Amino acid sequence: MKKVKNIPFSANKEIYILRFSLTTECNLNCIYCYVRKDSRHFSLDLARKILDIFLDSPGEEKLLMIYGGEPLLYFNLLKKIIIFSRDTAEKKRKRLIISIGTNGTLLDDEKINFFKKENVKISLTLDGRKQFHDQARLCQNKKGSFEEVFVKIPPILKKI
Repeated sequence: MKKVKNIPFSANKEIYILRFSLTTECNLNCIYCYVRKDSRHFSLDLARKILDIFLDSPGEEKLLMIYGGEPLLYFNLLKKIIIFSRDTAEKKRKRLIISIGTNGTLLDDEKINFFKKENVKISLTLDGRKQFHDQARLCQNKKGSFEEVFVKIPPILKKI
């Protein structure tokens, strides 16, 4: 029996999906957000322990969904987690799909290129038309984020 923070785990149970909230921190102030933005985030050591349990569980196919807050605020940590996950899955002969949920405001060529190289799926959040999105998904300056996100879609579609 393995334990992570006093949570028992039986290795005979298959874990197909791991939803991994990398951080509670976010660069937007969405009016409906339920996440307490207290700037917590996983350490690499704890993430590795959790991912080891996930990838040790029975089953050949695994889905790792990483979200937040906004996970791109910790891009260097995110890269290490993705690389560790890929390497570990390969060693354990597991097929791993990795998906990142992001508000898109921090996406740039470096990040998009990394996600392409590592075959990471990107889930970009938009709340419908500009008018509705900008009412709900506010930047720190209280302005809507639609345009900031919408311009990221063509580079993502072109590269990934």
